[in-house]
Amino acid sequence: MNPTADWSGRAVQGARAIVKTWLPQPCGECGKPVTEDQRWVVGHIKPRATHPELTWVVSNWRAEHRKCSDKSAQSVVIAKAKAEERAAVFSEISAAGTPPPLPVSLPEGPHDDLIQPALPGIVLPFPTGKPMEVRDDLAWADFLDRADEWPWLAEFTEVPEDASPPLYMSLPPDDAVCSYGWEECTHLDGEPGAIAWAEQEQKIRLRWWQRLAISRQLEHRADGTLCAREYIESAPRRAGKSVRMRCTGLWRMVFGWKLFGEV
Repeated sequence: MNPTADWSGRAVQGARAIVKTWLPQPCGECGKPVTEDQRWVVGHIKPRATHPELTWVVSNWRAEHRKCSDKSAQSVVIAKAKAEERAAVFSEISAAGTPPPLPVSLPEGPHDDLIQPALPGIVLPFPTGKPMEVRDDLAWADFLDRADEWPWLAEFTEVPEDASPPLYMSLPPDDAVCSYGWEECTHLDGEPGAIAWAEQEQKIRLRWWQRLAISRQLEHRADGTLCAREYIESAPRRAGKSVRMRCTGLWRMVFGWKLFGEV
């Protein structure tokens, strides 16, 4: 295979066909058996994010459960970012001959648990280097375990190569029965789902996370009322938050009066 090819498309399907002949084998993440009838992916012993040169080396491949692979993806991205940050700092020191100034002013005495507060009276924890712990009920793996309960979210169990699962995501509330973002929502009564309508009207293809956000934010109860009046959405710069907001806002301007009685 082309060692410089992107990890996508038919090339990945070819890799999957090879790894499939190895099944059953232990999952590279959890150690439990991976079988053909399970949801699994081709993983890498040394991650692509930190060892791109080993992407197409067959001996670096392994089978992983889909939910195990998704759960570990965020830690790999963080590790890569830290490595790149360290490399940039060393490069700056090497070029300047002296260390760059610290971004904060440390207080006198031991610095094991404090940094100088940005504002008077505010004390922040000192970075410890320990990985961030995610509450079980907000972890992506917890959503995957129960995804069958919410058919309007079925498409999101497969995370494409150009996307990453949310670091945190609350699960649908107990009274949620569907989402106005889903084309098959019976409450739409012939009206288009918000995702399909936005893509058609705006002549765009929404990103995976944008479709997920719209589906979650337009979840409704059996009586048609929205499950949540407020939500928190956080993503990096240029991820497409404004586009997501515009699509949802325009859809509600057109259909909100029919569905929610909004003026």
